[in-house]
Amino acid sequence: MSNENKLTWNNICLSFIAIFCLTITLIHLKSILIPFAVSVFLYFLVSPIIDYLQIKANLPRFISTVITIFFGVLIAGLILLSFFISIKLFAPDAGSYQSKLQDFGLMVSEFLIANGIEISKDLVFSNLSNVPIVPFLKGLTGSLVSFFGNSLLVLVILLFLIEGKDPKRKRHPKIVKATNKVNKYVRDKFFISVGTGVIIWTILSILGIDLAGMFGVLTFLLNFIPSVGSLISIVLPLPIVLLEFGFGGVFLAALIVPAILQFLIGNILEPKLFGDSLGLHPVAQLFALLFWGAIWGISGMFLAVPIVVVIKLFLEQYEATRLLARVLGGQLSDKEV
Repeated sequence: MSNENKLTWNNICLSFIAIFCLTITLIHLKSILIPFAVSVFLYFLVSPIIDYLQIKANLPRFISTVITIFFGVLIAGLILLSFFISIKLFAPDAGSYQSKLQDFGLMVSEFLIANGIEISKDLVFSNLSNVPIVPFLKGLTGSLVSFFGNSLLVLVILLFLIEGKDPKRKRHPKIVKATNKVNKYVRDKFFISVGTGVIIWTILSILGIDLAGMFGVLTFLLNFIPSVGSLISIVLPLPIVLLEFGFGGVFLAALIVPAILQFLIGNILEPKLFGDSLGLHPVAQLFALLFWGAIWGISGMFLAVPIVVVIKLFLEQYEATRLLARVLGGQLSDKEV
């Protein structure tokens, strides 16, 4: 084996060892790294606002930071409040939904029996009686609280990141360019997600569907997971709509209108806003979801694509890593291969 081939294999082996060690580190330090990752994305969201207030409005940086953080905490509080209020209003009716679920199961059982499919109605009724609707909602609430549970740590890290930046200090043009792209991506994605959640909440409220606030908040969060998140947010309200209104106009409206909205946002609005910055190949998106979901759980799935997008934006700024960025975007031509 030539020295050149030995060097190539050595580099490949070292790369795999480095990736393995990095993965182990990410798993064992997730309690710290997840809040840090959230803080970094919040930093990219609030930093331009703070800089604007400091430079354009001539406010002291401390005052600019306090104003921005105050409104950020207020928005997060309103999101959580709407979620909890929605569940609290639904809780007294949970028993009636249990009865509706049993009636629906018996109706389906009778239909199957009438068509020659043997099934025990008593067994169906017994199983549906034990469906944990209230415990599920409590568990969902607990998961959301856990997701925001490190808010104090996130806030402390965010304040350190803000304090460490001097907007008047000159930085390398490539760093500035990459940072501006990341700022634009995080800002646009956040406001698109908020807008989508508010619209879905409004649509479901107009249709008179219970838990509209909860589904709006979940849509906001799921919008950070491309394709899969949008599909889940469309399907989530349908069991409640089916039990409350049956198959009919309300059910079709709750299915078709959000589906059209998600299609327009995912296929027209986001590509127009992001251009090539979100140009991740579907395989890269899938791998990101699987990888970050495996090491960080649900939080990792929410953060997966934003993390890879940020990495791609920085890789694009340097000639040595530009090829890897194009691989993530599926933009390799035959000549480059």
